[in-house]
Amino acid sequence: MKHQKRLSAPKHYPIERKNGKYVVSGKGPHSEGLGVPMTVFLRDIMGFAETADEARSILKSRNVKVNGKVVTRENYTVGFMDSISIEKIDKDFRVLVDSKGLVFKEVEDADKRIYRVEDKTTLKGGETQFNLDGGVNMVLDEEYPTRASLIVDLENDKVEKELPFEEGMTVVVTGGKHIGQIASIKEIHELPGSQTNKVILENQEGVEFETVIDYVFVLGEDEPEVAV
Repeated sequence: MKHQKRLSAPKHYPIERKNGKYVVSGKGPHSEGLGVPMTVFLRDIMGFAETADEARSILKSRNVKVNGKVVTRENYTVGFMDSISIEKIDKDFRVLVDSKGLVFKEVEDADKRIYRVEDKTTLKGGETQFNLDGGVNMVLDEEYPTRASLIVDLENDKVEKELPFEEGMTVVVTGGKHIGQIASIKEIHELPGSQTNKVILENQEGVEFETVIDYVFVLGEDEPEVAV
């Protein structure tokens, strides 16, 4: 298992920098800049383990699920919008973002996850594979545009609802100086050539602001479809 020096670990890791020399390096669907390893989540964030060995034991007992799938690797990274369930203590969490980084909110609807359509590929035979955020790929019969969000039932990997990327939808900002803000889309400006596409948003206090289109993640229509 690869490790890194604590002093050089990503800033959003909530670890004691001088308490020990190394921390596990994350590897998985989220980069280290956008996620945290399971060991850090269990020990340093939630306090469910006092040591890395205890965190590994929890994982090896197959009590932890991420997005409905059992995770046993200590370096597996969890990140934005992931659902984490710890069956032995009957607790569920959703990974969110705010101005300080990742936030782990206890929720009661961890059986659902919202994914964003990042890209799509036509497979042999004409089937369409949708490439979603978090490194997830799904072959679906329906057609969905990029940037739309999909509510997926994690129990059966079925799409329950499409949330289109359009004016009026409720979104969360995932990067930049407005990270973590819940807002609604006022205007979408898709510019020609290599110019950065922008979106005008209005937050819950009625203040309008602008951000780049890649930072806008649709959560619902009039309100978020999952607990945030």
